[in-house]
Amino acid sequence: MSELKIGFDAKRYFLNKTGLGNYARTLINGLSEHTQLSLHLFSPQIDESIDVPSGVSIHQPTRIFSKLFKKHWRNQGIVSDLEKDGIAIYHGLSNEIPIGIEKTSIKSIVTIHDLIFLKYPELYPSIDRKIYHKKVQSAVQRANHIVACSKQTAKDLKHFYEVPDQKISVIYQDCNQHFKYVADQSLPAILASKYGLFDHFILSVGTLEKRKNQLNILRAFATANFKNTQLVFVGKKADLYPSMKTFVEENKLQDRVLFLDNIPQEELPALYQMASIFAYISYEEGFGIPLLEAMWSGVPVVAGKLSCLPEIVSDAAICVDPFNISTIAEAFTLLTEDLKLRKILIELGFERAQQFDNKKIALEWQQLYTALQ
Repeated sequence: MSELKIGFDAKRYFLNKTGLGNYARTLINGLSEHTQLSLHLFSPQIDESIDVPSGVSIHQPTRIFSKLFKKHWRNQGIVSDLEKDGIAIYHGLSNEIPIGIEKTSIKSIVTIHDLIFLKYPELYPSIDRKIYHKKVQSAVQRANHIVACSKQTAKDLKHFYEVPDQKISVIYQDCNQHFKYVADQSLPAILASKYGLFDHFILSVGTLEKRKNQLNILRAFATANFKNTQLVFVGKKADLYPSMKTFVEENKLQDRVLFLDNIPQEELPALYQMASIFAYISYEEGFGIPLLEAMWSGVPVVAGKLSCLPEIVSDAAICVDPFNISTIAEAFTLLTEDLKLRKILIELGFERAQQFDNKKIALEWQQLYTALQ
């Protein structure tokens, strides 16, 4: 098994601190810890602040042309380096694989995270949609095998790109291991003082963008009219933020709604563990990592019932229509008042989270790599 060399498109492993970067790091770390595969990271640039597991090799462009034209190297020139380094399987971790790899003996796998750009084209500029479509279409046609991060994404691949069943697998993902441990006991008091947190708060984590639907969380919070509960949003202020800010001001919620951006990663597990309720009601996702983070953290979850979210939480959350404000508000009120239900959901959430354990997932990948060689 140790001789099976797996190469990875590691650009986002090093250069993306959230989303796709977290996916890449969690997967590589899990494979390093739980398998004997020979792991090789290929990236045009690296960030030396990113910890790479011992025994994992890092590859960068070596030829002058490739160093000058790094994008070309990642998209095409990398193939000759993969052959030279004896890579048996190359794994494109984010929707694409290099051109020409299909003409070599190297097997290829591509992870497709979502097809949101096809399902909700209005959320993307036209040029971005065309680029995403071209990359995904090319990858799914040329790759030896495709992995979707959820059954919903697998279904979408079959619908939009007519991918045959035998060419696609679903392998879930895990969250950062830090969410699986109790935070330092001194952190809650420190964070409460640092950010002005109430004793009771509803937490929502994710970029403030339209498809994540946080404005309806705000509307439901206002409808529920809690007196001693705060609503805390953690995430980059994107296209939905102006509407959310206006809503807060018009409804005089400034003293009970908090927007936090650029939260240090080491603080986030403690924030989850301090929360009374976690709310995540996107109407479209590829997976929904914050749901796992919340379930590991022992906080009851209110999730949207569209896309893949019910698939991820199963019966371990209250699933609501993300466009029905009164239903969302009722879920918040119920979880505030019903202590027995809170306890049940916390226990179910922890049990559900075990199904996405990093060791289990690493072994699923090992089985796929081995079958493909």
